[in-house]
Amino acid sequence: MKIDLSRSLFLFSVLILTFPFLSLAQQIGIVRGHIISTDNEPAEYVSVALQGRSYGDLTNTKGDFEIKNVKPGNYTIVISGVGYVEAKREIIVSAGMVTQADFTLTEDHQELQSVEITGRKERTYKTKALFIGNKTQIDIMDLPICIVR
Repeated sequence: MKIDLSRSLFLFSVLILTFPFLSLAQQIGIVRGHIISTDNEPAEYVSVALQGRSYGDLTNTKGDFEIKNVKPGNYTIVISGVGYVEAKREIIVSAGMVTQADFTLTEDHQELQSVEITGRKERTYKTKALFIGNKTQIDIMDLPICIVR
């Protein structure tokens, strides 16, 4: 039985080069979850973040998210989206494990400031000036001042 030295050296090299990546995979975890609204509909495009970290994701159209390469430890997961009340929960990420974090978001019924739009239709315009305006409630002292030279 003859042993091919070059083949053995190649296999040994592959083993040595892949070993650090295998050990690295055991030192990180994954946070995965599903987010729905109170009416059991998927919460689409909602922001999912680990507070104080640069880890985050957006939910897809099915309300699913996945944050990979998370170092083991305790985190606060923060869920926020337009029209929903922000939700937070403490989670523990373990090395080589998937941490499941499912949420049900409640709708935010806070009303936005209303806008009133009025206009008129003219058949001919006698001026080249354009008027644009909006209605907001602000104290006169708080108005910004701009000086154009």
